[in-house]
Amino acid sequence: MLEDQEEVKVTIFIPNHRIEGTIHMFKGGRLSDFLNATTKGFIPINNATIYTKQDNKVIGKPRFMGLNRNSIIMLYKTDENAD
Repeated sequence: MLEDQEEVKVTIFIPNHRIEGTIHMFKGGRLSDFLNATTKGFIPINNATIYTKQDNKVIGKPRFMGLNRNSIIMLYKTDENAD
């Protein structure tokens, strides 16, 4: 990882799945800026867990995946301290 980047844990909703994993953003950067970046069509996600939307079943745990940014319905930072 570059010195000017930080790991950010996120939860992402796409039409039929929920994904929890880690993205890399510039330190102090905003998620909205990350999402609106037009340089890449895919978002790299590390240490992902993919759940089905219907029954919340884990269907995969890839160490790396690329997600088409156009398929994202909602994305937010995962609060490690949340109950």
